[in-house]
Amino acid sequence: MLSGKTSAKIAVKNTKMASMFWPMHAKKGERFDFSFQTRASQKTTLTVAFESVSGDQVLFEQDIQVREGKKVVNFQTETVRANRQYRFAFYIKNSEPGTEVWLDNIELETADE
Repeated sequence: MLSGKTSAKIAVKNTKMASMFWPMHAKKGERFDFSFQTRASQKTTLTVAFESVSGDQVLFEQDIQVREGKKVVNFQTETVRANRQYRFAFYIKNSEPGTEVWLDNIELETADE
C-alpha cells in the first residue's frame, strides 16, 4: 500500500510544481543503488535526481511516468566525484493542481564495485 503511515506524499498545490529532497553526505568514489515504489492520483511525470545540494553537479536524473498503479523504480548513481553534501531529489513539474504522488519502500545501499 502506498498511502500508509510510512509513505511520503508530495502534493501539488496551486503552482503545478512540487518537490521533496533527501540530503546526505557522500564520499568520493562511492556509488549508490536506489530503489522505491511510487504511484500517483493521476498521470504525471516524476523527475528523480541525485545531485549536489548546491545543484551544480547532477550524478543521475531520470523522468518517470507515474500513474495510479504501483510502480517500482531502481537505479544506480554515477560515481561521486568529491566529498560533499548530495541529495536525492524528487520533482513534479507541470502537473495539475491536486495531483498527489506517494513514495514508499525507499532503499539506499552503497553499490558493490
